[in-house]
Amino acid sequence: MGDLSPIADSSPATRVGNITIDGHSLALWHGTMRSHSDLSAHPTGPLATLIGMPPKSLWPFGVDSFHDMTLGGYFACWVDSQRKVSVVVYAVAANYAAQTEEHSNSSLINDELLRLMKSAKLEAVH
Repeated sequence: MGDLSPIADSSPATRVGNITIDGHSLALWHGTMRSHSDLSAHPTGPLATLIGMPPKSLWPFGVDSFHDMTLGGYFACWVDSQRKVSVVVYAVAANYAAQTEEHSNSSLINDELLRLMKSAKLEAVH
């Protein structure tokens, strides 16, 4: 998106239980990553053009381009040897620096993140 000083600083993932996805019983992992938002007052590159960018006039007061944030979420993975693929299913939420853990987006949509993961299906593409 044009961030001149991108950040991707992750902490070690923690196993938080099990989850069933597409008939596979899997370890469920939780992780966090300190990063910057994708919001840019002057977006560049094909991804920004593809997904669009809200104009700065629509951003909440005090929000700057590429502001600090934390991504928090879950992942599960397995190897499907029959299809010869590695599968990773994940769901994350963006949490802004000013939020406390009890009011984070991750906490607010935690159940929905897990429900989305459980609904994933591996399908062959022809």
